[in-house]
Amino acid sequence: MVFGLFGTKVERLKKAVRQRYGQHEPRKDAMLRLLQMGDLEAYRAVLSRFTVNCDSPHWDEKEKTWLAKRLSERTGDGLLMQALQELLMSGERLNQALGVAEQLMTSEDYHHWVSKAFEKRLGDHRAVDACVELISALGRLGGDEALQAGLAAISDRTDEVILAGLAVLEHCQGEPLAEALYNLAHDDLQMPRVIRRAGRVITVLELPDPQARGELPDALAEDFMVQGGRLVVRT
Repeated sequence: MVFGLFGTKVERLKKAVRQRYGQHEPRKDAMLRLLQMGDLEAYRAVLSRFTVNCDSPHWDEKEKTWLAKRLSERTGDGLLMQALQELLMSGERLNQALGVAEQLMTSEDYHHWVSKAFEKRLGDHRAVDACVELISALGRLGGDEALQAGLAAISDRTDEVILAGLAVLEHCQGEPLAEALYNLAHDDLQMPRVIRRAGRVITVLELPDPQARGELPDALAEDFMVQGGRLVVRT
């Protein structure tokens, strides 16, 4: 009976934390009480604050920043780690949770969980926003993690994910880049904005076309041209 009552209390506080309208004090009070509980269900509930936006952008940002700071102080809390890992694997609006995870986890664990979450969410049309945030997080890591995430993203079927992958690849280096980017830019099934963005990344990286294609799709021909075996911006 005690556990049932406790669970009911957590659910009630979770509802208050996720309240989109009204004053911010009830939300902050609920967050404080959940943090004081400090068990797994309480952490799951308080972390859900990151996944909703309240009607005041000012208080929404302040509350999330406050919560992120409080959570980042709890080093070595295994239950918080578990709740964070669960959120990365299945939640939405992950930017604040990613910031907390980066503060609390070792570099190796953070790389592992972000990569694992990205692999799980890629291709899920219900998780586009989360996937974009995870791609950006991997991009900030740089190196091979960024390259592999970007290459995986541009193979997705969702424009937002592909564009996020291109934003990451614009700052990468690696042998597979030229083939992957030129193939994307010449893919007739892609939207013009994707093709043009791929063209822009190719020109920034100054990549030659491995297949030495001379003709350009209509989406590229207006702003780009082939010169010396690679795509360049028209002047």
